[in-house]
Amino acid sequence: MGSAITCRIGYLPEWFAVDIGDMSIFTVDGLMECIEAVKNAHFVDAGWAYAPLVTARCGEKAIYSCRLFDLPKTHVLTHRCPVSEWHVDFLIWCMSFFKGMRITRRSYAYLDATPIDVSKLTDFIMVGKGFESAIFLCDCFFKRHPGNASKKIAGAIHAMFMASTPRLLGFERFGYLYTSIDACYSAFSSLFNINGRVGHYERPSIMCNELGIPVPVWASPDNRKTFISRLRNDMIHDSLFFGEPLGFSTFESMKNTPCRNIVMEMKGFVCKILMALLLGQYRVGWYIEVPLSNRNPRGVDVVMA
Repeated sequence: MGSAITCRIGYLPEWFAVDIGDMSIFTVDGLMECIEAVKNAHFVDAGWAYAPLVTARCGEKAIYSCRLFDLPKTHVLTHRCPVSEWHVDFLIWCMSFFKGMRITRRSYAYLDATPIDVSKLTDFIMVGKGFESAIFLCDCFFKRHPGNASKKIAGAIHAMFMASTPRLLGFERFGYLYTSIDACYSAFSSLFNINGRVGHYERPSIMCNELGIPVPVWASPDNRKTFISRLRNDMIHDSLFFGEPLGFSTFESMKNTPCRNIVMEMKGFVCKILMALLLGQYRVGWYIEVPLSNRNPRGVDVVMA
């Protein structure tokens, strides 16, 4: 184990203090003033912060965004005996997942846009002591699995978050979410020692059968393909989305899709897989089993005996 690491993290518009296991988190002074300043910032609109525009070389006007931007750090995280620097970064990614918004200790680590309220990027809300328990279990997870699985889980979280960025086109959202599901499978195969080549059409159902998650209709194998694997193959290999060049068709324009809101369901599917992988035996069975078509955010508590 390494020496203690203390770092400022954010942006998180909630006051709380946590001391559990080897970790403690507390809120810095001036939180309410910070929240008001962010809400009223010129680069915030409809609950999202956007990368500010930069001035063109001619110096006349701002015409494009700088893409990377920063938000205030609102909390202090201390881990008393981390395995590595990445151990702390992984826990911050897990905090992001369970809070449903991007949290970081890095400067200028926000890409394009990020919500300024919690629970905007997932389909659940942590209630009770659920957040504290979940972060403790994520710390235990990393100590058991310090290898590449944690990197893949962080990648899956980030790709799922990116899929919610406003103004993306349909094929872009699908690409991020498909990548996130595939990253989940890569982490899953590492954790469950699955070797050998497994086709794209098999991966979601294998995870579902092992983790107790109902197989979505769009991920059900049919003649060695699924609905989403067909979309993925057309997009990656032929630059087509629903039979049209990228950007010229949308999910909304298609009448023969297997569900009404596949983007919402793919995001919910990623949330269930990540919840099951990270929390293990405390995976909150009722949340895992609830239908993906349910549009209402679910309150999740994690009770450890």
